Amino acid sequence: MEAILAVNDVEMYDLEADPYEMKNLAVDVKENGDLMLAMNQKLTATIELEVGSDEGEFLPDNKNGWAVTNIDP
Repeated sequence: MEAILAVNDVEMYDLEADPYEMKNLAVDVKENGDLMLAMNQKLTATIELEVGSDEGEFLPDNKNGWAVTNIDP
């Protein structure tokens, strides 16, 4: 969980109980940590299925000189 929170702004909402997304459940890691890990695993599996390697090779070349940040979790 610490690795996820270290490099991401995490937001998670219960859209049935909170359709206007007013209460970010990710703020309370003690209460919702297990759910956050489960949702992260589902997201990772979906990315792997739909995108394949999540290394950014599908992105256009960096022709504008943007800074590239490599994160090694």
